[in-house]
Amino acid sequence: MLSRFLYAAPLMLALGLGCWVISGSEAEASGRANTNSNAAYRQAIRQTPILERPSRPGHFYGNTVRRLNGIRASRS
Repeated sequence: MLSRFLYAAPLMLALGLGCWVISGSEAEASGRANTNSNAAYRQAIRQTPILERPSRPGHFYGNTVRRLNGIRASRS
């Protein structure tokens, strides 16, 4: 069992490293191409009232405000 692992581990490491390198270069290229669209998206989000914005990961204040507003609206 250990001998299989010793043969498979370097292959899996090489495969993972190759996938990581390929995906990193594609992400950088697409990130440069989407700079203007990201700026437009951020501007649109900033202009939207906080209660109408979509929930987004990491945006604790806005997500909490929207949840509490939803709870209060359902009680009324």
